[in-house]
Amino acid sequence: MLNELFALERGLAAAGAPVDRRHSDIKDMAKSGVIRVRLRNDGALATVELVAKGERGALWTLRDGQHNGFPGLKLPRFNGVALAEHDAAWKTATSADGKRAELARLIARRRDDPELGAWPKLPHRQRIRQRLSQLISLERAPLTMAVPAAFSRFLAAIDAAQPFAVTLIDAFSTRLAGDEAWLDPMRGALLGNIALSIDVASEDFDRDAGDIRQIGAVTAALERSEGGAGAANPQTVCAFTGASAHILDGNFPQPNLPGLGQTYLFARNKDIPALTRYGRTGTASLPIGHELTGRLSGAILAVTSPERLGKTWRLIPAETGGKPDLFVATVAADTAVALADDFATEEDVAGWPALGVAAGTVLRQFEGLVTSISPQTEVRLLVLRTVDPANRKAIYDRGLTVGVLHARAKRWDRAMQNTPESISFLVSTKSGVVVRRPPALPPLSLISVSRTLFANGGRRRVDVIGLQASEALSLFLDDTGLAARGHRVLTTLITRHQGLIAGLAHAKARGREGLKRFDPKLDLRRDALRSLAWIGALLHILRRPKEIYMSGTAFRLGQLLSAADAVHIGYCADLRGGDVPPTLLGNAVFAIAGRDPIRALDVLQGRWKPYGAWARRADHVNRKAEEKLQKNKADQLAWNMRRGLSQARLAGPLCAELQAALRDTPLDNRFRAELLLGYVAGLERTSKPGDDEPTASADNAGDET
Repeated sequence: MLNELFALERGLAAAGAPVDRRHSDIKDMAKSGVIRVRLRNDGALATVELVAKGERGALWTLRDGQHNGFPGLKLPRFNGVALAEHDAAWKTATSADGKRAELARLIARRRDDPELGAWPKLPHRQRIRQRLSQLISLERAPLTMAVPAAFSRFLAAIDAAQPFAVTLIDAFSTRLAGDEAWLDPMRGALLGNIALSIDVASEDFDRDAGDIRQIGAVTAALERSEGGAGAANPQTVCAFTGASAHILDGNFPQPNLPGLGQTYLFARNKDIPALTRYGRTGTASLPIGHELTGRLSGAILAVTSPERLGKTWRLIPAETGGKPDLFVATVAADTAVALADDFATEEDVAGWPALGVAAGTVLRQFEGLVTSISPQTEVRLLVLRTVDPANRKAIYDRGLTVGVLHARAKRWDRAMQNTPESISFLVSTKSGVVVRRPPALPPLSLISVSRTLFANGGRRRVDVIGLQASEALSLFLDDTGLAARGHRVLTTLITRHQGLIAGLAHAKARGREGLKRFDPKLDLRRDALRSLAWIGALLHILRRPKEIYMSGTAFRLGQLLSAADAVHIGYCADLRGGDVPPTLLGNAVFAIAGRDPIRALDVLQGRWKPYGAWARRADHVNRKAEEKLQKNKADQLAWNMRRGLSQARLAGPLCAELQAALRDTPLDNRFRAELLLGYVAGLERTSKPGDDEPTASADNAGDET
């Protein structure tokens, strides 16, 4: 990860972006709930406050590795039989009053705990005093003077006659009758699981000691006390800069990153033999400047700060599991540019735009970037992952220019419009059920799209290992081996999603009730539209724009099979009273068509005779349909009869055309993708007077087009 962070830091430094160094002993707090303890000048307890859970970087603390924390620290752990008894009682306490009663018993037990009188232990107290001596210079400035004050007030508190831990527990007991939000954090603090953050009374200073804006000043003070950044450490050549520097000798910084948690910038464990083959572990295996490590930590924390969510970072799904990856996208010259969401955020279905609108919005953002920033400005894309509890890795790192990014965005805009205009399905939105076309999707949507295999004819979702972020970004950026990568991704999507898309097309041909049985919640249609958008984009990447493939053999064969389904539906509407068999004529040979299209055409022609004979009686069928429509304009059987005749007129010439063309057509997954798109799109209807059909609407799901 160091190489990737070094490139990120160099880019920010070259652009003059402010990056605060962070001393390796400074750690973030408030990943989980924290209770802030405010002290008065004499060390007396002022207030206890609940800090909102989960806000990364809300508070900071100093630690030696994982030990001697301050101003963040925890009460001694509550263990043994008493803990087991408490856990059992807590599980049975279902009401707030029951929990309050059990907490009261826990407080009584903890108050008599002899360990609390010696908390914190002597080595920890000594370290707090040493830290105070390192930070005493901060008392000269109004904004930083709260930091040494918090240390000195705590030292006064623990020297008081009554153990400070007991004073704190008594303060907890006064909270029992209050807000229920206190119950779980209070229990966590009493058990020694949730941290306390020691601070000054809020009215005493202009800025709290635990404020993250103190980190820069604390880093500077610590470095001054050490004689400069790592001055006590040996000076030699830094492996990254090539310059002489005081080399880091100790722990690397461990920034707390969104989605990844505490992240060691470098870890080489002596207990793993493969990492010690040269007899070196930790910092001895990689000489790096002490000051540089602080800048690397500061750089990644700067671009992943909470206020830059959606701009320079966001969490994205990994190809498997529930642990997200961290995606970073920065324009070095302007870290305020909102870039990360353009790569990953999909429009919510409630506001799903028409095809091209979302992509066009992103494109305008990139065009604005080109006009405001030099096309040669660096853009950095980085994906970080949790490999195991103590190991984080960069799984993708790419630098490019704003100009290249703009060119790729224009190509992506075209790729995401590469599906036929006739493809649409009804989807459910907050505003009702509406007709939607395949949406414009961002590149990183490929991960979630590919993580599902549709089984049981497309109606059952099965979680599988998806495609990596590197695949999606390489497709977007037109990296080396684009054709091979495009074929590989297309094969994956066809294999996993063909059942869903073909199943929906088949159900759609059967009308409203068919679609309702196949997809009663209307959610499978959304999945299908996302997949179709990607299939169209991949065909564009493989140099098959819709202007070409829609006149190709595979697409036309798919249209023929769709027409055969419509003719079969019309036949059943007329001669079987609307009683339709489970499988329609075109769908019955669809799977064969993907493997052996010539044989599929032969099978289709062999089964066509009764339906062709029915279509040749068009005048008689039209009269019957007209009689039905005069009685009931919305008679679905009549419309199905008319549509069957309309499609039969188009199918005949198309069948003759395909017989010759199929012999020279190569079979691959590109062929199967175009076949699938043709089957979903269907044949355009004729505009013969008197042969019109109802238009698609939320009330006419069987006729959506």
